[in-house]
Amino acid sequence: MKIHTFTIVVGTTACNAKCPYCVSRMTPASDLNTKDINWRNFDIACKFAIKKCDTVLLTGKGEPTLSPDLVSEYLRHMEHYDFAFRELQTNGIRIEKDASDGSYSHIDPHLKTWYELGLTTVSVSIAHHNPIENLRILRIKENYNFWNTVDKLHDFGFSVRINCTLTKDGVDNKDQLNELMMQCDIHNVEQTTIRMVTVPEKSENEEVYRWTKEHQFDPYDLDCYIRKHATKLLELPHGGVVYDYKGQNLCWANCLTGTTDPENIRQLIFFPNGKLRYDWRYKGAIIL
Repeated sequence: MKIHTFTIVVGTTACNAKCPYCVSRMTPASDLNTKDINWRNFDIACKFAIKKCDTVLLTGKGEPTLSPDLVSEYLRHMEHYDFAFRELQTNGIRIEKDASDGSYSHIDPHLKTWYELGLTTVSVSIAHHNPIENLRILRIKENYNFWNTVDKLHDFGFSVRINCTLTKDGVDNKDQLNELMMQCDIHNVEQTTIRMVTVPEKSENEEVYRWTKEHQFDPYDLDCYIRKHATKLLELPHGGVVYDYKGQNLCWANCLTGTTDPENIRQLIFFPNGKLRYDWRYKGAIIL
């Protein structure tokens, strides 16, 4: 059996964005009811995961950079395990804000520490290539330009992945895709992932579910355009496809944790209380 990603849930459900399609709000917020990390079980999870996968993803049911000390602590605990790639998923607000007005004065030392502890890639989640439209869709009240985050992360030596969720009236056609990829090229983004906004079979939040359903669109034309103008490089076990798109790395993926291959688990998910799961959606998807 192959595990694609060892996912670590950092922090709480607290977040500084209000994404109307938030998958975390639609899936159970179980196993976050503790202030203490079960490091014994984390060690067990690492020993299991290191035999099955190469990539660790630090993410959250909220925004992980709101708990920067925890990010550092997890990275330190992983120093004895030879995971090839260590990634962080973030909306990037705290990172950019430190660059623009100094309002988060402590994030730069954390970035330096994370780089020294082996963090390789930072995945910045967005909903539009235009920062103003991104603020509108994600309902971010403060002024924030995620391209500043991308440039700053490069200055610290990280590789950057742009993770763009596709919604109706957002990035929903070939012209919008081309603009996204052009901006990624200008800012030297190493990888770009696009995924259709998605709902689980059962949602924990009716308002988020309803908004998400209303902003889905038929991706057929966009998919045909990509297939015609890109070269397929890889088919990933969870159904994603990686392309060379005009010289850039583009992954067409999906939001949920299912897999099309029964011999593969898309994500092994470690929660702070020590529970180890393989699906965000179902409480029964538990290993430890």
